[in-house]
Amino acid sequence: MGIALTRRGSIAARGYESDGVTAAATLGWGAPYYQTTDWSDVGDSDTAWLKSWVSPGNQWGVKLPEQVEVVNGMLRITGTAGTKTAGQVMFAGADEEWGSVGARYEFRSRVTQGDDKWAAVALLWPGDGGVWPDDGEVDFYEGPTGTSGGGGTVNVGFNLHYTNPGHQQIQDDISTNIREWNNFAVEWIPGSHVSGYRNGVRFFHTTNLTAVPSGQMWLSLQMDHHAETPASIPAIWEIAWVRQYLI
Repeated sequence: MGIALTRRGSIAARGYESDGVTAAATLGWGAPYYQTTDWSDVGDSDTAWLKSWVSPGNQWGVKLPEQVEVVNGMLRITGTAGTKTAGQVMFAGADEEWGSVGARYEFRSRVTQGDDKWAAVALLWPGDGGVWPDDGEVDFYEGPTGTSGGGGTVNVGFNLHYTNPGHQQIQDDISTNIREWNNFAVEWIPGSHVSGYRNGVRFFHTTNLTAVPSGQMWLSLQMDHHAETPASIPAIWEIAWVRQYLI
């Protein structure tokens, strides 16, 4: 179900000055097939490139459209304090088919506040007809919004889910100051590999073909609740842009 997003503020006030170091430029991925600019391509039609999502809820919390908005030209996904409600957005693949077989995605983001009970997650999820975990899940950014150790630094994980038999995972993580702007990217080439990058540097790679997804998947950015009790403060995740590159 697509929902039109609330918009406020000015693009002139957005909080980043440059793209930083990207995997796309470092690895020569070429021009984006599609990219967000001011998030004006968000809509509620079946052909919108991006849609906010409504979910009745599970152990990761309830997804509500009011927890996603465009502020100062940036996408903002929030998780609430005192309840387990948060935002989620889904991205169509090439040619607006809601998924692709193989993908390169990169996004620029920061977490301005939060606690360890909310996690920001960017993932690839099985497309129409797909089954979890048989058809995989690629979490190429999964990290807490809180920084209990201080200084803004947490371990951001890359978690590749698959079946062999039963639910299996290949994991790695990278220490990251999430209060600063960072670029995270995934390269998924069916029959070859899955790789993860932060600021143009690879920190995850596997050629285990049993784990590399072979079917259609789509991109989601979402806030997930990772605790029994609600968070004490809201979590705020700001995304400057998302870009898709053809393989």
